Amino acid sequence: MPEKIDLIWLFFKTSGRVSPGAYALAGLLLLLAQFFPLYQFARLEPGTANSQVWATVFWTVVLISTWSSFAVTAKRFHDFGKPTYYALI
Repeated sequence: MPEKIDLIWLFFKTSGRVSPGAYALAGLLLLLAQFFPLYQFARLEPGTANSQVWATVFWTVVLISTWSSFAVTAKRFHDFGKPTYYALI
């Protein structure tokens, strides 16, 4: 169970610090999470029910990963002694 809590902290909370390696791996995981539904959407015929489902999944993943990217970046800025709102820039 501690691993699940660590992942929730890494991707959804803005407090704390994260190492450069963890930052890079988190970014790669977020990129892959966005790429998979986009790939599934792109391989289907436009306008079909399945393509609509994958489009919805893709946009949901993009919204969630946008927050996750902000949270991980905010932690990285904490390593430089900068406040959380610098991640917005």
